[in-house]
Amino acid sequence: MVRIEPKESISLRELAFLAGATEKALRHELEDNVLKPRARRGKTLLFGENELLFIMLLTRLKERLGLDAADRRALFELVARTRLRAGDWRRIRNELVHARVPIAVRVDELNKESRMLFRRHLARRKRVTSNPAVLSGEPVFKGTRISVQHVGELLQKGVSVTELLADYPPLSRDDLEFARLCVELGPPPGRPRRRMKIRRGLLN
Repeated sequence: MVRIEPKESISLRELAFLAGATEKALRHELEDNVLKPRARRGKTLLFGENELLFIMLLTRLKERLGLDAADRRALFELVARTRLRAGDWRRIRNELVHARVPIAVRVDELNKESRMLFRRHLARRKRVTSNPAVLSGEPVFKGTRISVQHVGELLQKGVSVTELLADYPPLSRDDLEFARLCVELGPPPGRPRRRMKIRRGLLN
């Protein structure tokens, strides 16, 4: 069932989807006290834009570097809590530099990418509303009686985007993409990831 999360925050499942990670991997980071939620709503953990940047960065770094839990915790403080220094990591202009391992990671492009993904996702989500007087409170697209769940399930069954746009003129391609996400969180669409710029050698 589609659920609407509070404004300016995303759930663990949304975080995993946007970052191109698995929910299982994120739960592992939670258990290791690396990833920390920005807030809670009951049992639901909520995350913000900085947590998305951290997970995107961590996912790409772990593909190329072995980071232990202490390094990952320090990196979280540096990225998600915007500290200048944490553990063996420090921030120098647009690079994150490790004191022991000779690497420096540029994060400016990834920061732009994560901010765009986060803001676009929130904009899509704002198109969804729930009212007990409309379809018994089932989430629908704002200004319509079109069920988000129903549209997502049609996409899942193979109904084409072109056909759905013709059948539901009030909806946009972004609406359809969000409906698909709500029903089945799969790999994020789009271009292949850019390779992280990791420079060997320490800064003086």
